[in-house]
Amino acid sequence: MADTLLGALGELMRLQRWNAMPRVEVWNESENIAYTTHIVYAIGKLKGMSNEDLLHGIQRALLKSLNKHLLSDILIGTRDVIRDINKEAWKELIDVAAKETAKLFPRRLLNYAHSYMTYDGDYVINNDNVNKKKGEIENLIKYVQFKVAANECDINSKVYDQSYAKIRKTLSDKLAGLPNLAELDRHYMELGEHPLKIENLKNLRRWNRVNRSVETTVLGHTFIVALLTFVIAHLCNDEIQDKDFSHAEYIYAAIVRALFHDVPETFTGDIISPVKAIINKHDSGLLQQVEEKMLSNFKNDMPTQIHKDIEHYHLLDELSDSQPYTISSLVKACDSTAIVLECLFERETGSVGAEMTSAYINYVSRLQNSK
Repeated sequence: MADTLLGALGELMRLQRWNAMPRVEVWNESENIAYTTHIVYAIGKLKGMSNEDLLHGIQRALLKSLNKHLLSDILIGTRDVIRDINKEAWKELIDVAAKETAKLFPRRLLNYAHSYMTYDGDYVINNDNVNKKKGEIENLIKYVQFKVAANECDINSKVYDQSYAKIRKTLSDKLAGLPNLAELDRHYMELGEHPLKIENLKNLRRWNRVNRSVETTVLGHTFIVALLTFVIAHLCNDEIQDKDFSHAEYIYAAIVRALFHDVPETFTGDIISPVKAIINKHDSGLLQQVEEKMLSNFKNDMPTQIHKDIEHYHLLDELSDSQPYTISSLVKACDSTAIVLECLFERETGSVGAEMTSAYINYVSRLQNSK
């Protein structure tokens, strides 16, 4: 078990899913959480959920699987057998893991984070129809988790059909048993190629020129940035300078900005910082123009509800720390912290090269000078 929250994040970046199964495509937990949170957000927007309710859904998706740093990845069939024999024992296992994982958070956030990690989800909804809202959120989370797991199986089952046949049927049965399945399936189809674009971030390997022991993808990096944003946004509430936002709206906008901050890379690839610096020195607006041109069709093809968020919260704009305590500067600081962590995870293996050492020194310096 990790001794710190940052250690737990590192374990989730290394923890492979479907570990007892033959695989041609490998997913780790950090990638799965980031992808699941993206789809929860997207379907929630199409369902017409309020930002306040959707924030609960996003935070539940982001935090629910953190327990796996302690529990590891227990196959779905094994989980079902445990629940069939003693459902209360499984529930207690999750709740004990949630309690231990919550201790890794800053004290001010401990109880709040814990409420999103328990078996039933004990987060508080300020709404006249609490039970209905809570049911909608939990149903959406389950739908997306089962859907994403089924999609992960689909690729591997093309090679190992017999190995995955039972699991695929189990997931199909679980989906069929969910309330409002037809509505959720309809919204998922309305997303078009959006899920594929987000999933492509998994194929982008970070530090692609460096021979690494702990490889990370852009999608896994997105999870780290989003989780750090969740923590820091809550802790920096008193210093908020985006006065147009309420506290809840600020947290919502910050986490969604973190989820989208590297989406342009699904089109441009992972352009490393030294290259960006050279290009920006020649023409400071060139990269942004390239991204805007390549992203124009992507934005226009988005459902209206998501397109509005992209425009209103500047989700695809380049991050800047020119103004402290804004959403942009907060996410940029969390992005820098995630880069430092990747360097640290590599250094722990005893094989960090000159490029990552230089990046570590550079980004630590930036963070030390950040408000």
